[in-house]
Amino acid sequence: MQFCPSRSPVIRCARSPNACAGSIPLPTENRALRTLVADDDSDIRSLMEITAIMAGLDVVSVVSDGRAALEVIERGGIELAILDVSMPEMSGLEVLASIRSSRPRTEPRVVIVSASVDAASLAAGLESGADDYVTKPFSPRRFAERLKELIEEWDA
Repeated sequence: MQFCPSRSPVIRCARSPNACAGSIPLPTENRALRTLVADDDSDIRSLMEITAIMAGLDVVSVVSDGRAALEVIERGGIELAILDVSMPEMSGLEVLASIRSSRPRTEPRVVIVSASVDAASLAAGLESGADDYVTKPFSPRRFAERLKELIEEWDA
């Protein structure tokens, strides 16, 4: 994270680290759920991490495969897992099934991210115990708004 001298703390694009234009202001509210981001595509993984930060989440772990995601979750302390469906080692749905079989429904909250937009994939994700299902490609701003909405629902 860098700071823009004329604005509040911001996240900047790595391609133009000195430019304030286009910087994304960080949220000022303190709703920082300890969050895991898992995706095998490094660009999407970085975008999901930045988006989670935009939503006010505390991203404590970023991994590239399902097995690593499950290991982080099993160590404890993760309150929200953002999981891609298609990852090596274990899919996001396999990770979800594993954690739902051994933990209460609310530990951790899970958002599934997938390129599959068909109704069957959505139903499979939600029936497996996901708290939400987001399709790729996604608008980072809309995804951040959705994460904020989920946080508000969970806090209610």
